[in-house]
Amino acid sequence: MSPSRRRPPARGGSKTEATERAQAAQLQTATYRISEAANAAEDLSELFRAIHDIISGLMPAKNLYVALYDADTGRLSFPYWIDEHDPPPAPHKLERGLTEYVLRTGQPLLATPEVHEELGRRGEAELVGAPSLDWIGVPLKAHDRTIGVLVAQTYTEGIRFGEREKDILQFVSTQVAMAIERKRAEEAVRASEARLKALLDSALDACVTMDETGRITSWSAAAETVFGWPASEAIGRSLAATIIPPQHREGHARGLARFLETGEGPILRQRIEITALHRDGREFPVELTVTPIRLSDHWLFGAFVRDLTEEKHAEQELQREVGEREAAERLLRQVIDADPSLVFVKDRDGRFVLVNKAVADIYGTTVEAQVGKTDADFNPNKEEVDHFLRDDRAVMDSRRPKVVTEEPVTNPATGTTRWFLTVKVPLLSPDGQARRVLGVATDITERKRAEEALRRSEASYRGLVEHAAYGIYRATGDGKFVMVNPALFTMLGYGSADDLLKIDIARDVYVDPAARVRILARCEQFGSAIEEVAWKRRDGSVITVRLNGRPVRAPDGTLECFEFIVDDVTEQRALEERLRQTQKMEAVGRLAGGIAHDFNNLLTAILGSVDFLRRALGPEHPEHAETEEIQKAAVRAADLTRQLLAFSRQQVLAPKVLELDALVTNLEKMLRRLIGEDVELRFAPKASRAAVRADPGQLEQVIVNLVVNARDAMPRGGKLTIETARVDLDAAYAWEHGTVEPGRYVMLAVTDTGVGIDRAAQARLFEPFFTTKEFGKGTGLGLATVYGIVKQSGGYIWVYSEPGRGATFRVYLPRVELAGEPVAAPQPPARALGGTETILLAEDEAAVRNLARRVLEKQGYKLLLAATGRDGVRLAEQHGGPIDLLVTDVVMPEMGGRELAQRLTTRQPGLKVLYLSGYTDDAIVHHGVLDAGVAFLQKPFKPDELVRKIREVLDGGA
Repeated sequence: MSPSRRRPPARGGSKTEATERAQAAQLQTATYRISEAANAAEDLSELFRAIHDIISGLMPAKNLYVALYDADTGRLSFPYWIDEHDPPPAPHKLERGLTEYVLRTGQPLLATPEVHEELGRRGEAELVGAPSLDWIGVPLKAHDRTIGVLVAQTYTEGIRFGEREKDILQFVSTQVAMAIERKRAEEAVRASEARLKALLDSALDACVTMDETGRITSWSAAAETVFGWPASEAIGRSLAATIIPPQHREGHARGLARFLETGEGPILRQRIEITALHRDGREFPVELTVTPIRLSDHWLFGAFVRDLTEEKHAEQELQREVGEREAAERLLRQVIDADPSLVFVKDRDGRFVLVNKAVADIYGTTVEAQVGKTDADFNPNKEEVDHFLRDDRAVMDSRRPKVVTEEPVTNPATGTTRWFLTVKVPLLSPDGQARRVLGVATDITERKRAEEALRRSEASYRGLVEHAAYGIYRATGDGKFVMVNPALFTMLGYGSADDLLKIDIARDVYVDPAARVRILARCEQFGSAIEEVAWKRRDGSVITVRLNGRPVRAPDGTLECFEFIVDDVTEQRALEERLRQTQKMEAVGRLAGGIAHDFNNLLTAILGSVDFLRRALGPEHPEHAETEEIQKAAVRAADLTRQLLAFSRQQVLAPKVLELDALVTNLEKMLRRLIGEDVELRFAPKASRAAVRADPGQLEQVIVNLVVNARDAMPRGGKLTIETARVDLDAAYAWEHGTVEPGRYVMLAVTDTGVGIDRAAQARLFEPFFTTKEFGKGTGLGLATVYGIVKQSGGYIWVYSEPGRGATFRVYLPRVELAGEPVAAPQPPARALGGTETILLAEDEAAVRNLARRVLEKQGYKLLLAATGRDGVRLAEQHGGPIDLLVTDVVMPEMGGRELAQRLTTRQPGLKVLYLSGYTDDAIVHHGVLDAGVAFLQKPFKPDELVRKIREVLDGGA
């Protein structure tokens, strides 16, 4: 029973407990049955039916369906659907139904009519199909992915669903999802294996695989035919003993051993001809291809084998026929066979009196078979045969030669047509009559194909140029376009190629005409040139293009024109500039962090020493005021180092999940006092309940710095607007801004109507110590601090401004789920800060070490002082007794504070540790966020801060 349905214990409590145990046993049994169904079901349909039966045994489930989501296609399908009112829906894209709602949220949903109405009112879901009384949907999750939704619904007034039924579906949903994924995987494997087997079995060549021990692991159907061994007998046998003749087996064994040792083999990955062994003992010629396949920790060898017996027989038969024909035609061949053209003689009836081999080949016959026959004996195309006969007789009747420039001749055996240039000459008898005709036909098929190929190539080239993403053009040396493609005139903002052909390149395209002269000179001197230049578009805007050009010369070497390929790299160069700026900021940040770290050690000693001095002098001493000024200066220096650490993202943060709107609202009164009466402040919150994870104090610092910066930009007053909003940054935005990760963010925007910022200042806006204010009016760390805090919080900041039009700073922080932070435990009453405990102090900076010694000894503590981590280990071993607290710097030479603490806590479990540091370090923090349970004191600190923190750690706090 769900918590929402629990009742106070009654007298029949033992019966209720028994019922609950029985229900729990039913649920457990159901999960076992689902697992068994996944093993037993032949396919998903059978699995779904079994799941439906199992769920029906737990709850009313007359109407039940399964919806599966395909992330690749973005479509929702319903492979199982049982409903007494609606037919199963067709697969479709995600809509606004309850099923899609559960899929989107990943949470179970019990939708009563009231809940459904509320979801519809909020626009989160709409009614699809017949309305049900109760509707339960639970997400099907596998490996942190929601693969679908399991749904039960009721239309019957007497059957209603509640939390129990929702809990039942949710309980079995994980097992159902696992069963579906398993069955999907099994079906995919079976389909893949079936396709592979069908492919190999359909191959004409034998396919055999062998493992690295020489045993046969697979044997295709063609292999059974080629070698005579059935697969059932061949698999598992030694390959050498099965199909390799005895004389080759030793070489096979050596080659296998050599490959397994060196990875090399002389016959691998190539076709070779060799003899193979049939089951009946005969050897026969084969063509063999062997390929090694690496499978995780072992080798598999695949071989394709083609039986060459018939091919060898065919080759031998062909050689015999050629030999006989050559003997019979030797005399004739001396006369006409030197000519590859068709040579023939026909009489008036169309009978071949003489033919050469070329004629016989084109007719698909032999010279002997063709002599005495007519075209009609070989060519079934009566129209073509009649045309040849009429044309031959016309030549004989005219007794004049005839040239046929293009004449098709069809091979009657193959049906293929070839083209010939034919010359026909009448052969006159002694009586002057032409009773025969001599024909010589030259095959021009390849020439026609070449001409057609040339036409296609030209068309393809035109298509390539017309559809190319790059600009392509040809231009004369005096600056006129000869040819341009669409990409070029689009790049330059012109409507057509004709518009571009009218302009002067040097005047209308090049920002610097001298650049064109330089590029053309390089083309002529070196044969090509690649250079980036600035071009003007039709509207006057400037783009950066990369030109790759060459001169085009006539056969005699004279220059005809220049040919160029143009790539618009404007956006690419802008992205590179943003990347360089980011890298510069990172380098400056590292430098600033290092300076702040060293400064913190010095300031710790200064603050401590001046505190001792002030206490020693007393308030009545005439120099007391001077010491106070020293202390103020040191505190200001400490604030400066904190700002540097914030910029360099090396400040320790204590982030919390908080609402940005609430934080800004709490600051509103303070901000109004800060900006003065001549600036109108407007707050536009649009990110209700949108939470971010950030350090509240640091985020307040960001807002205050941005507001102060905006106020200073409006010396005569103006409007200042603070906006918040939920935003989703897509891939297009990320591409445009270079370093942004797409995702869900909360935006904070601060907009003023002040003087604005020019581009040069924007490029350096977030650098430390850069300011546009008058000398002495600003440190130049305000926006640098904002930048560091935002980046350390995982966010981004951008500025949008033009001189005279104000400025907008937009901060994007990653959006997180709103969750309450744990309430801090009440602090115990204050007690004396001193003590008698033993403290091991490890600090490599002598001034800080001496200061801490003076402070702690004055409070009564026993001290062991170490300048390095190794000294700390040695002192602990020499001390022998227990140590109550280790106070250690994080970063020290030879051995850091974290390693020292690990060494000592191993020797003395329960030893308390307090870390000191002037900047963040991955030893105790991650990305500037303090590890849970770690006691830490940020440098610089005052003596009383050190004493309080030590007492706090010793008393059990952190």
